[in-house]
Amino acid sequence: DLLWYFSDYSTNQLLTSIKTQDLIPKTFGTDFNYNNLMYAALEPIIEDMSDLSFSEYMQQKIFSPVGLLETRLIENGAFRFSDNAAFDCNDTVLKRLMSIKGASGIISNLDDMTKYLMQYLNPKDPDFHKIIETVQHRNVDINAPNPIIFNGLEWIENPGYGLGWFIGAFHGSKIVFVMGLIDGYTSLMAFLPEHKIGAVVLTNLNLSPIPGQIMNKVFSTVLGHESKAIWKSDPKEETGNHNLSG
Repeated sequence: DLLWYFSDYSTNQLLTSIKTQDLIPKTFGTDFNYNNLMYAALEPIIEDMSDLSFSEYMQQKIFSPVGLLETRLIENGAFRFSDNAAFDCNDTVLKRLMSIKGASGIISNLDDMTKYLMQYLNPKDPDFHKIIETVQHRNVDINAPNPIIFNGLEWIENPGYGLGWFIGAFHGSKIVFVMGLIDGYTSLMAFLPEHKIGAVVLTNLNLSPIPGQIMNKVFSTVLGHESKAIWKSDPKEETGNHNLSG
């Protein structure tokens, strides 16, 4: 990820630079290695196969069918959090995300993310049945979970990776989850397919364990389990400042 995080490379420049990089693991698809470059690669593939721009494709095939009225792709430059009156992130500016829009270039809100999650719990679009079966298929194991990426998610057992989603166990039940980490926020979406429950947790601080710890508390309370979450520090220090707008 350092290829895009500390550069102004375009998507094409990123994909060209991959050719000169050593693969980790050496055999593609045999082990998990956190990165966003494969999402960057999806953008030109989708555009070539659909004859639509990536933004048009996402709007027509994902956002509109699911009813995501407030969700959009970043089109130009960086997104400044102070542009959103609901949050105070000390004018945090995201890194330039145009080159990896498929991974971190979507702007949404809690209402739309909840609508999207509900498609996995109670799909109304027939195409989502195929998506649900695909993302829940475990492709690789994660033998040594990254403590930064899995900060606050230590309670998830036997983590693995499917297709864009992580897969693990929670008190013997399958849990499917995905986290978002970037300047200014940490997000977590997770669901338990066997129990038909899920949740979205957002906070305006990068690398925060709070979403994972809250998710554990929610699922434990609903299912009657003892919460395994360990509060490592004062939650107020981990969540940053926020202003709720009516």
